Amino acid sequence: MEKLVAKRKGERRMKLSRRGSTLAVSELHGLARLNAPDFRSEITAALPAATREVELDLSGVEPLDCAALGALLALRKQLRGQNAGSNVGLRNPSPSTRRLLALTRAQALFEISADGQTC
Repeated sequence: MEKLVAKRKGERRMKLSRRGSTLAVSELHGLARLNAPDFRSEITAALPAATREVELDLSGVEPLDCAALGALLALRKQLRGQNAGSNVGLRNPSPSTRRLLALTRAQALFEISADGQTC
């Protein structure tokens, strides 16, 4: 398993781990309008063509705004463009993130789970 730590603007960091065809993103502290473009470019750079799944641990992300949702949707579109059967999993989303996903009907586009339990 290869581990990468990407530097974020404003001292933010996120941890990227590759396990086979899965890219896991953890220790992501905030995803909003100000850093969504950086998040998207860093994930894109770490996304080899063989990636079949991206798992995002959102436990440190509050709030998730529309720009961040746009970055997640763009990530999903790019991943599915590379591999039609690929998925983006959202782990441990906050209640407000779940509400945003429900209100925008985006919850059907992601595999959502909390602590290993599919929601």
